[in-house]
Amino acid sequence: MNRLTKILIGLVITPLALVGAIATSPAAQAAGPVTFPMKTAQGTVNVRSGPGTTYSVTGTVAAGSKQTFDCYKTGTAVNGDTIRGHLSNGKGYVTDSYINEGGKFLNSYVGLCPTPAAASTLKIAGQMTVPNPLTAGTGVAVTGTVSSNYTLKTVTAQIKNTAGTVFYGKTANPNALSFNLNQWDSVLLFSKLPAGSYTYTVTATDASSTTTKTLQTSSFSVKVPPTPVTTTLCSSAKDCAQKVLNNANITFSRPGPKTDLTNMAATGTTPSVCGSLGRIAINTTLLNTLLQLSTKYKMYINNFNAGHDCLSGNSIGQHPRGDAVDFNGIKIISTGQSTNWGNITESKAEMPIINQFVSDFIKDTHASAPSLKVGAGQLQCSSLWNITVSQPFTHFNDTCTHLHMDVRP
Repeated sequence: MNRLTKILIGLVITPLALVGAIATSPAAQAAGPVTFPMKTAQGTVNVRSGPGTTYSVTGTVAAGSKQTFDCYKTGTAVNGDTIRGHLSNGKGYVTDSYINEGGKFLNSYVGLCPTPAAASTLKIAGQMTVPNPLTAGTGVAVTGTVSSNYTLKTVTAQIKNTAGTVFYGKTANPNALSFNLNQWDSVLLFSKLPAGSYTYTVTATDASSTTTKTLQTSSFSVKVPPTPVTTTLCSSAKDCAQKVLNNANITFSRPGPKTDLTNMAATGTTPSVCGSLGRIAINTTLLNTLLQLSTKYKMYINNFNAGHDCLSGNSIGQHPRGDAVDFNGIKIISTGQSTNWGNITESKAEMPIINQFVSDFIKDTHASAPSLKVGAGQLQCSSLWNITVSQPFTHFNDTCTHLHMDVRP
């Protein structure tokens, strides 16, 4: 073989060897980035957020500029080429059709871009609202379902004070896609918390990450309700009756109630008799309430006992013995606003006065006797009833010519 032949053979073999080297190089290079120039004939090339023309443009690369690619994806074809190269700087994708790889495709040099894992949907639903403030001794029903599209690894619920001390807490390892917190209702004892400031938190982790995610944070305080202050303006039956008789803001539309009070001031009972129960004494709590109300209202009283039953407090719509009073007129002292004097009709004009009076009647009764219930008649007489206190209260039908109020155990 002469020199010329070697040279010719070498010229043939060398390109083949190079082709072979290029052909076998993708496997070796797939894991690492490669750098190629952009083709000069295409001008500026768009960089997109994803592998196709439907994705937004995030920037451009100049013709002839060298760019480094770390992987590829397939997408919208350009000039028949579906390959899109991913810039190693993370700015996006450019079409392989405009990359100058010396006649080969980019997938000969880099591997397929990995598909990002689905985002975790770790969340809580149906969680309870912790009252703020929370009255000491009051429980809170624990609710809420923690869920994710990945397996739940941990779920933790805690009640901590402002110093970070955990009063009640629980952690579970569900190894499932959901977990219901209501099974911890007997563990997270809101009713046992002493007065103070607290935070209730629910946190969780799932198989997508080791990072703990806070799902619920509720700050609240626990307060001990004040001991009710009882207000007593009279003591005995005689004392209460006499003070009501002497009160200039309490007057009577007929002799009966005044006769009842006069006898009670002298003997401790009224002239009314309930069979074997004997003579009736008007409820001293009721009389005490009238004395309290007299600082804000003038009252026109029609009846205590006369002509009514002798039951002990459960006869709805009637006068339980000594526990009820009928009003024929109410006047607010500070404003001069008044119902019809002698015949309360519960008209639209009267109802704001009546609602205020009944609300005050309830509050003043419970100031001296917190455990007593309060009853009011005339429910059917107006649609404008609006009692503004949440106390034990009974409302029933009665004739629409007066306002009935009573106290009952």
